[in-house]
Amino acid sequence: MINSMGTRVKKYPSVKVFNQLYLAENIGLVVGTGLTGFIYEQGIGWLFVLIAGIYLVSLIIVGIKFAKVELHGECPVRQTVDAPADLTGKRNLFVIIVLLLGLVVVWVMYEQWMSNLAVYLARFGISTGRYGMLWTINGVLIIIFQLLLDWIGRYHATLDLQVILGSFFMAGSFMLLLFAAHYGQFVLAMVVLTLGESLLIPGVPAYVNRLSPVVQKGRGQGMVNAFSSLGKALGPLFGGLVIERLGYFKLFAVCTVADLIVGMMIGIVLLILRRGLQTYD
Repeated sequence: MINSMGTRVKKYPSVKVFNQLYLAENIGLVVGTGLTGFIYEQGIGWLFVLIAGIYLVSLIIVGIKFAKVELHGECPVRQTVDAPADLTGKRNLFVIIVLLLGLVVVWVMYEQWMSNLAVYLARFGISTGRYGMLWTINGVLIIIFQLLLDWIGRYHATLDLQVILGSFFMAGSFMLLLFAAHYGQFVLAMVVLTLGESLLIPGVPAYVNRLSPVVQKGRGQGMVNAFSSLGKALGPLFGGLVIERLGYFKLFAVCTVADLIVGMMIGIVLLILRRGLQTYD
């Protein structure tokens, strides 16, 4: 729903809006993770009180601010280049489908970091606490990378490269895992993963928004969420099955190849179909 409301923001380019939403989400994750341990030591009841208070503040913000958002109006159609318009919208629909399917694959692979890597690190004597530190690094770097992308986006159009390079960087993180044996190497892999995540995860909803007519923008963001959730649900099962039958090394190899294929497919589709696409910024 937040992403759907974000499609109504016309003052800024959609890529900036979705990058900022992703930035805000991860600031919340970093702050929340940092506060939880401290507050838990004071008693779990205080943790529930804090959570309830935060939701109350959110409700007040929604009641005061969201009611002012204009939900009606026309959005002009703009073709990316001077080419015959695809009046049926088939080009747009095909690109959206490719982006959504790519998002499923990327999330299936990404979930290996969340669900199976802790067990893998234990083989190298790396504790659960140090594994948790990787995710602290992830959260902090997302904030830094998003601020950097926001600055770059002021001067250059980045959305096409954002979704393509994002897949390649995420593939690179798994390639590093193939050879990682020391904690510093796992930290480097996490840095590369975070860069890819910062590019791709907010880039896909921004691209879907760009290709969706005004009456379909909310539905488009709902589909982004649905396909992301599908990938998150399938990820642990996929990883567990591959590990049982083939082992971790082949799992990381599969993840590397899968993310590379996603990046190449998106790049090829955009290269071929970009002419005549209708955009609805």
